[in-house]
Amino acid sequence: MLFVAGAGRSGTSTMAGLMQILGLHVPRPEVPADASNPKGFSEPQWVVDHHDRLLAEANVQVSDARPEAWFETGRISTREPERIATSQWLEGHFAVNSELVVKDPRLSWFLGLWRVAAIRTGVRPVFATMLRPPAEVVGSKQLYYANKLGSAHLTASWLNMLLHTERATRAEAGAGRVFVRYGDLLEDWTRTTMRVGETLDLQHVLHADSERIRDGHRFVDPSLRRMGQSLDERRYLIPFRSGLLPQMFTGTLVIGGGVAGASAALAAAEHGEVIVLCKDDTQLSNTAWAQGGIAAVMAEDDSFGSHEADTLEVGGGLCDADVVLHAAIFGQAVLL
Repeated sequence: MLFVAGAGRSGTSTMAGLMQILGLHVPRPEVPADASNPKGFSEPQWVVDHHDRLLAEANVQVSDARPEAWFETGRISTREPERIATSQWLEGHFAVNSELVVKDPRLSWFLGLWRVAAIRTGVRPVFATMLRPPAEVVGSKQLYYANKLGSAHLTASWLNMLLHTERATRAEAGAGRVFVRYGDLLEDWTRTTMRVGETLDLQHVLHADSERIRDGHRFVDPSLRRMGQSLDERRYLIPFRSGLLPQMFTGTLVIGGGVAGASAALAAAEHGEVIVLCKDDTQLSNTAWAQGGIAAVMAEDDSFGSHEADTLEVGGGLCDADVVLHAAIFGQAVLL
């Protein structure tokens, strides 16, 4: 079960389209091609609608730049009805093909949900994350999606998505995930996709016949990379002159207003002037969010295993597994 992740306009459609040509199945119906993507999106319409509904419930945007947005989508990913619906939809399509590919720019927000669905269906989830310079991604979004968000916001959302995607797929590091540069895919798609197939053990890719290879050559069009500006050519994503910006000077700059940042600031203040840089509200920190209560296995129909699994899931790959297990087992005794 291949999941193609990455920010929109980073080459996910090209990767998923090639996987489909080489024999993997994109569940029908697909999102139709349009002027922004004339070769097609290779996206299942059900997946797009599913993600749109879940994002709306979480009050999260596709290009959300807030790190805390992952906690909101993580909570939804642990809902049992959503896991059941996703698993049932996925299972129905394995009757068509033994290898599926699911792609959607919204996918990274719900990687945990899809991992659970794949495992429940009895298949191994593997991940291919597309990489493209942020200057190209931002420029392409603004041009072809008529995106009104500024360059700084879109760049922050690109970074937010890529960092979380990397973190959320670490369990598959090695033989379960790959990172693919969009430029490499356009320059030599056969070599790049074969590397993906070998790493992830995709049988249709490894045994593709000559006709499928010819179709792949007809599909890949380097001229569609209409945003060719690299970060080397465009050093800054937003125009500014540093000499005109307000300047502040300090002996120590602490980034983060949570308990760790506050403790560091107090210690540094003993030796000189300190400035603490935080979000627009000092309550927007992991420390503040963690004050919402204490959870433990208290109900008869609950279990240590499910409590541990849900905590790891909503943590989005950020939890220490040993600490989670310890808290799940011994938390009840502490509260009682």
